Amino acid sequence: MAAPTIIAVTPAAEPAAGGTVAQLVGTNLDTSLTVTVGGTPATQVQVVSQFLARFTCPAHTAGGADVVATTTGGSATKTGGIAVSAPAPPAIASINPYIGPAAGGTPITIRGSGLASATGVTVGGTAATSFAVADAGTVTCTTPAKPVGPYNVIVQHPNGNATTANGYSYY
Repeated sequence: MAAPTIIAVTPAAEPAAGGTVAQLVGTNLDTSLTVTVGGTPATQVQVVSQFLARFTCPAHTAGGADVVATTTGGSATKTGGIAVSAPAPPAIASINPYIGPAAGGTPITIRGSGLASATGVTVGGTAATSFAVADAGTVTCTTPAKPVGPYNVIVQHPNGNATTANGYSYY
């Protein structure tokens, strides 16, 4: 069997979390085909014909990722075959309520985007208590005690923190 070739990989971009079903267009594809993206094995590799295969992209770091198709006949590389986008940082759209007593203890709901993997909330640099992720767009917590005044609210997240300047005020 001749070595495979790669003519194109679609889509040309995917998120770093992986999970995108991609297509590889080439030649000499057979049932021995394995695919790697950025050196990590793809899953659910399905050879549709000797010219087309589908696979699920693995998670990997942001940047250009080489796609390598390997069969018993050899291998082929599409350098930078898939551009991997960095995960979007979280964003805060609203804080409700946005005001409470200096004694703390006020339950608040923070709505926004990309909050599913949030790890905590701080108000004025102090960790909130009873932190919980409700869904990808909502986190809840209880405010800590702070002196009277406005404070930044920060949702901590592995992809970067989301900050609302003076997002919560104590009275």
